[in-house]
Amino acid sequence: MKEYNRVKEKEIESLILGQFRITKEELYSKNREALKVDARRTMMYLLRDRLGYTFQELGRVFNSHYSTAIHHIQVMDYLKNQSPIKEKYDLIKKELDFSPLVLTDNDSEYQQFALKRIMDSIVWEEKGTTRKNLERLLTTNFN
Repeated sequence: MKEYNRVKEKEIESLILGQFRITKEELYSKNREALKVDARRTMMYLLRDRLGYTFQELGRVFNSHYSTAIHHIQVMDYLKNQSPIKEKYDLIKKELDFSPLVLTDNDSEYQQFALKRIMDSIVWEEKGTTRKNLERLLTTNFN
């Protein structure tokens, strides 16, 4: 796993913990209480959807078999459009869409400057700028 993925994994984890109001230990436990299963399922789905984790990687993160991850992803495909999971999923997804971008050492000095400048000056929702559009803009060759 890349360091970038580890940063985003922790961001997703903190959003899940806040939204579902559970502890980190409960998230990674084997507890089958509905709230905790929904939180694990949502996190697995977001890790797969946003960061491209494989089923094997998801199994390692949650100390479970990869087939468990497959099952959770399939169930979440259905549940993400159902209440009450839909509301929590949509809030977490929205929060991720507007989260700040992570700078890496590989970014040029100009890209880092441009990103900081844009982040300081844009009011995200008013301008309608999405994170993906901003990433696309910043990955353009500045040389």
